[in-house]
Amino acid sequence: MTFKELEFRPHNLGEGVWASTFFPNGFGASVICCPISYGWPSEYEVAVMRGSGVGECKIDTTTHLTDDVVGHLTPDGVTDMLRQISALPDDERVGDDAH
Repeated sequence: MTFKELEFRPHNLGEGVWASTFFPNGFGASVICCPISYGWPSEYEVAVMRGSGVGECKIDTTTHLTDDVVGHLTPDGVTDMLRQISALPDDERVGDDAH
């Protein structure tokens, strides 16, 4: 999955865009660029998600990739994050919040 393959929709705040994708390992990514994101208006923010799809997921802050969202990403930076998320082992958990 690359940035160019994401299907962006209008963000529900009325400004900006949002997209998500999910991988066979049980992880996914939420990608936003909106007034509340790190990098608005020209860069993107990625959250690592755990679940099977929109409405069936939540932000996962227990991987080694980040303990928060990752902001200020260019389209190439988003693609790099997507590749890292898709490569996570399906049992990846670190830190005190591991479950």
